[in-house]
Amino acid sequence: MRRILSWVLWLPAALVLIAFVVANRQWITLSFDPFNVPHPAFAIAMPLWAVLMAGLFIGIFVGWTASWAKQGRARKKARAEKAELDHLRQQAATPSQPHSGQDNPLILSI
Repeated sequence: MRRILSWVLWLPAALVLIAFVVANRQWITLSFDPFNVPHPAFAIAMPLWAVLMAGLFIGIFVGWTASWAKQGRARKKARAEKAELDHLRQQAATPSQPHSGQDNPLILSI
């Protein structure tokens, strides 16, 4: 069911993306010089779809990085709790010292 839902969501998105790329094939000049518009110091000629897709991917990367950085404290806490759990499991797995019957109140000595 999950695989079908994934196809239902991603297939139309992929088709829209392909249609967008095909419709925006014209080349544009991307300039980073606001002072000299006719002859910019640094400019790149690229298709419009590449500019927009690069912006999309950069936005996704920046959002992912910010989310990852914000969750750092929770990851650190989870690692510490896992280490404590591993330590407690290791302690529980090691055999303890044998006890005499005096320590156990359920064993009656006559």
